[in-house]
This record gives sequence, structure tokens and C-alpha cells, in this order.
Amino acid sequence: MGRFFQGFIGPSTSQRRRLSVTTIWNPSGDWQQAYALAHPLNPGANLVCDFHSKLLNPATGTFDYFITVTNAGPAGTFFSIDF
Repeated sequence: MGRFFQGFIGPSTSQRRRLSVTTIWNPSGDWQQAYALAHPLNPGANLVCDFHSKLLNPATGTFDYFITVTNAGPAGTFFSIDF
């Protein structure tokens, strides 16, 4: 689907991220059984992804996807999420 820049994550920390990906061909953003994976942008980075979930947003009628990213490496890294 695509790669979305998310920012920076420090060592031994976790972040919960939310993605809503709509297109003209998919205005509801329902990507069925979509899987998201964190993509580290620094060499030697080790990111773990878990706790995937999907929510039908009552305010917008679109689907939001959630992922928890944990940095299991010894240094901080910038990262994106592949969705």
C-alpha cells in the first residue's frame, strides 16, 4: 500500500500509532486484513510490531488501523510504517 513516515523512537520504548488510509478508490479506508510493519531508517535498528487493531471510526465512517511499535535495539531510530 505505502510507507508513511512516523518520526523517532528511543531505545527500549514503545509507541502506539494510528493510520487512516483512504483513497479515491477506497473512501472508507477498509483494507480488509491489512498488516502494518515498522521500517527502521537507521542501520542496526530492531523494531518489534504487535497489538494490531482496526476501528470503524464513528465520527468519520472510515477505518483506523493501530499498531504498537517497540524499539528493541540499543539506540534510537527514525522509522516509517509500511502498510
